[in-house]
Amino acid sequence: MDNEDHAKRELKLVRKYLMNDISGKRKHANIVQIMNAFEIEETEKDASLLAIHMELCVDNLDQFLKMKRNDSANLEATQVYCILIQILSGLVYCHERGFAHRDLKPANGCPPSPRILDQATDD
Repeated sequence: MDNEDHAKRELKLVRKYLMNDISGKRKHANIVQIMNAFEIEETEKDASLLAIHMELCVDNLDQFLKMKRNDSANLEATQVYCILIQILSGLVYCHERGFAHRDLKPANGCPPSPRILDQATDD
């Protein structure tokens, strides 16, 4: 399968997901919402790319962890556990629907809300 066929296949899958998501059937608290997906044709390389328009996360998990490290404010074990559960829950959700993230790293994750972290320390 060449790159153009691959991009068209992925676009079809994302659009199918979008149609279900828009109807309210598929939402997950730990996954940013996909707003749109479209194909970008590159004339120089004669190839197609898949572009996915997603909701904006102003901060990311990497910035959050660096801030904690710089402030010498270590996360408690229950907070780390809470963050990992959220990440894994989102991954399971994606994998069950045939999607793989392919670029999983702290910079691509949204930071946990203070409320979630407070609840993790209260337990």
